[in-house]
Amino acid sequence: MAFYDQFFVAIRTLFDRSFEDLLRQRLTDATSFTIAEAPDLAFGRVIGIVRARGETIEAPLSARPCVAFRVIIDVAPGWLDTSPGRRTRRIGLYNRGSEFELVDGEHYAVVDSRVAIVITDSTHKEISQSGRTVTPRQQTILYETGLAHTRRPDGLTDFVSRNPGELRFSESIVAVGDTIAVLGGAIRESDPTLAPSSYRELFTRPRFAGTPKVPLVIGAPP
Repeated sequence: MAFYDQFFVAIRTLFDRSFEDLLRQRLTDATSFTIAEAPDLAFGRVIGIVRARGETIEAPLSARPCVAFRVIIDVAPGWLDTSPGRRTRRIGLYNRGSEFELVDGEHYAVVDSRVAIVITDSTHKEISQSGRTVTPRQQTILYETGLAHTRRPDGLTDFVSRNPGELRFSESIVAVGDTIAVLGGAIRESDPTLAPSSYRELFTRPRFAGTPKVPLVIGAPP
């Protein structure tokens, strides 16, 4: 499992509704900059329109093209489950991101969303009854998150036996053309797409990138 995967698996148990609400509040309360004015080594929020930077990636459930996605995996109790305290449990969080551009008028920022938490609203949901109807795409997500063991022939069967009930998958994406907010740390770097008119002139652009300790937060503008 890649380092970034381990990071997201580690926080999946925290990613319940209260944690998501906390992130939304942080996004709302953060210092706001325009992309043109975002200072070097700043931490804050910028808003813009997503533009592709190279190839897009594919959302794991819906196969939609996007630049980042999030899938939340919940287990709801089966209708035969009469145990006390039965409730829906969040068991997995699957995030992927890529490098894209965030455009505001004539200015743009580069966003590296490979270490980011996407909190846009879910736009695609799937349900697997008691794990018996797991689709190939759902199965891949279970393997990628480490919930089902790929090295064991009975890995999926073992997962289902440990998690009886209804599997619920909720997918959110960040697509080209979306207007989004990005919260995180920025550095200013030279912009090779703009040629300086003199050797003293240097055009720069902000670059936002997350770290395992401080991932980017990507969501709807407050």
